[in-house]
Amino acid sequence: MLVGVTWRRGLPVPRRGCCWSCRWTSTSAATPVLRFAPSPTGQLHLGGLRTALFNHLFARRFGGRWILRIEDTDQSRLVPGAVEAMQDVLRWAGLDYDEGPDRPAAGRQAGSYVQSARLATYRAHAQRLLDAGRAYRDFRPPKAVPDDVATRRARVASERYLPPDEAEARRLIDAGHEHVVRLVVSKGRPKRETRARDLVYGDVAFPYDELLDDPVLVKSDGWPTYHLANVVDDAEMGVTHVLRGEEWLPSLPLHLALYEALEWAPPRFAHLPLLVNPDGSKLSKRHADVHVESYRARGIEPEALVNFVGLMGFNWHGLGDGNGGDRDGEGDGSEVFSMADMIDGFSLDRITHSRAAPNMGKLDFLNRQHLAAKLAHAPARQHTLERLRAMLAQRWPAAASSAGNPSAGVALDDASPRADSLAALVDAAAVFLEAPDWTSAEARAVVDALGRDEVVLVLSRCVEALRQGDESRDAIEASLKQVADALQQEGSEESGTDKKKKRKQKGKARLMRPLRLALMGGHPGPTVVEAISVLGRHASAARIDACLAALQP
Repeated sequence: MLVGVTWRRGLPVPRRGCCWSCRWTSTSAATPVLRFAPSPTGQLHLGGLRTALFNHLFARRFGGRWILRIEDTDQSRLVPGAVEAMQDVLRWAGLDYDEGPDRPAAGRQAGSYVQSARLATYRAHAQRLLDAGRAYRDFRPPKAVPDDVATRRARVASERYLPPDEAEARRLIDAGHEHVVRLVVSKGRPKRETRARDLVYGDVAFPYDELLDDPVLVKSDGWPTYHLANVVDDAEMGVTHVLRGEEWLPSLPLHLALYEALEWAPPRFAHLPLLVNPDGSKLSKRHADVHVESYRARGIEPEALVNFVGLMGFNWHGLGDGNGGDRDGEGDGSEVFSMADMIDGFSLDRITHSRAAPNMGKLDFLNRQHLAAKLAHAPARQHTLERLRAMLAQRWPAAASSAGNPSAGVALDDASPRADSLAALVDAAAVFLEAPDWTSAEARAVVDALGRDEVVLVLSRCVEALRQGDESRDAIEASLKQVADALQQEGSEESGTDKKKKRKQKGKARLMRPLRLALMGGHPGPTVVEAISVLGRHASAARIDACLAALQP
């Protein structure tokens, strides 16, 4: 709970002499060191991606470095493969951390970045607190913690637990008695609020009752709590700035108390506003996908998703409310940023206090912009084409496994101006890789408009012409022209109502809608000649035969 919050902008000047927590938040360093410390309990979500991004931007903007650390002290919630999946997503997003389990610094082991491999370190620091009288062993059975402060205060006052000395504690441990290690905060602490300076929210204050109970540092199974491991790791890794979600702000008094007990200067803290649903509730899948992997599977460009989360809760130009996720509409080109743009413009004083709701229309807009930028440059276009081919091969293994299959390139050229994502281009390529549905509403509309007899006549002539000739576009054009000329000649020899009905269109135009029906189910897509060229004469003729069979009464 925050009380008496003073909202200030910019990097604060630490106050001197006001309270121990203010003095201890005055850490400064020439080279910033940051960390992103997720728990491997599932897939990385949008909020986690934004936290990693802001750490990356800060480190790159101010010549620092950032560390990927795995906080896995809650072993009951671990998901196998989650660490590797998060590392893969960060690489995909272009967030190249400087150190981590797969990138240990010189002299460090991979386990240095995984909390479950550092249990001896945490126990050593817990013992140091025990030796200094700043912690004690609690052998009481666990009790439920009351929700209301008054009950908690009364319980603490009535219990007045006297922990055993170290010799007695060792005897109890040897006898098999379970215990926890607690930090001493309730004894001898001045009864006043805890004050600190947050680099986003400014001056923050927490009531005395926020740390009424002595918090557990080491659980009965010997594992450290999140709070002890977090503080020890930040200190030993030389972290100077902690950028983390707003949900950790209530833990700040405990973390500051730990830093004081361990006689370490704490880093500077910057708590980031949460991402929420449009109604202000916790971000959930009812309103949008929350996991980064789902956007990746949809074919969203990594640059677009990074741009998207970077707009949320950040005022890039000082225009409007600075909350890119909350504004209606798609946006405009002024919100399209590359990673280099965001690094150049990043500053903590531009992070807003208000929570942000993702605007999916804006993501579609950003994805179109970033996709178009890639297709305008040859190397990026080729890479995008290879990604599209891989997605086609995944959906149609037999039809699209060949790297030489031209359907991807045709879909890229034809549909990219309209497509929001690579997934939309995959759908556009479906006209080449699966048979159309000639019973669909679109197909029936074509037949009703032209008349079944007209469609059958045109397709019957075209299928015969396509069985002969080479695969070049010129040859295909010539074959269709022969059919059109023959039908034109036949039409000129007719008179009356039949002639009027059949000559609604002249030349090759008369062939286009029936052929589009047969080859693509009547849907928009590439030109008919291009479709025949991609499918080949034999496959095109087979589709026309199948369409004619479907049109039989």
